Amino acid sequence: MTRLIAGVDTDNEQTPVPDVRLGRFTWKQVILLLLGWLSLFGLGRVFVPNPFMTETNASATPSYANVMYLHALLIGLTGLVGLVTCEVFKLQSKVVRTGILGAAVGATVLTGLGGVFDATVKNVNYVWLTLHVIGFFLLDAIFLLLFIGFYLEWRRRSPRSWKLTFGLAALAAISLEFAAAMGHMAGWILDFGDHPSLIGSWAAAMGEKVADLRDNLITSHSHEMVVALLALIVALSAERFGYQALSGGRRVLARVGMWLAVAGTVLMTIQYVVGG
Repeated sequence: MTRLIAGVDTDNEQTPVPDVRLGRFTWKQVILLLLGWLSLFGLGRVFVPNPFMTETNASATPSYANVMYLHALLIGLTGLVGLVTCEVFKLQSKVVRTGILGAAVGATVLTGLGGVFDATVKNVNYVWLTLHVIGFFLLDAIFLLLFIGFYLEWRRRSPRSWKLTFGLAALAAISLEFAAAMGHMAGWILDFGDHPSLIGSWAAAMGEKVADLRDNLITSHSHEMVVALLALIVALSAERFGYQALSGGRRVLARVGMWLAVAGTVLMTIQYVVGG
């Protein structure tokens, strides 16, 4: 196994991995079933305003229902990536895998319903608002469960937990949660403005208005979410397609790239959190 701290590399060590299943289904089958569910959910887009038709320029007011429905789909896709991550890195916790699956399905339903029927940031309907807020917190559950899965593998001293790809994936999960937290804060300001007044006080201390704080949070949230997810996909791709098996100059180049991805993920996270 790769012990990053010591710099020792014996990644070709093969260790048996217990078969983790959900009842009669393998997790590969579960992933395909979730993909099918998200495809059906995606078809519901035909009943939601198309942003390319209704928001014809950058200054157009976005459709709140459209934004929330797409968020529901994206949360589900994030859950799908989470399950693929569990499969690629052989995370053994059934609780983690089941929790991610439940959060992905639940978030699509709750955030979708809440967003469609609470389709404005004015005259908030607290029933529908509560539903899509719960759906958004399920996004936190996906990232936190994923990180817990990584931690449990590290605690049981799994050979995989000392790989560079494993460390990058864990860092990406942490970064994704920071991005989600900024999204929660931005959503609060969208619905409730400067309540409590601590929000306005903080904005003033930073030399900006509440609207500026909101916009900065939205920008950092969306940008960090994309970049952190890309970092996770880099880790998944490298692990799945066996970059550890490379040799010579190709291996050196791949390891340099992985370390750059690790450093970039850390610096990117700091940049967007401070910017938000």
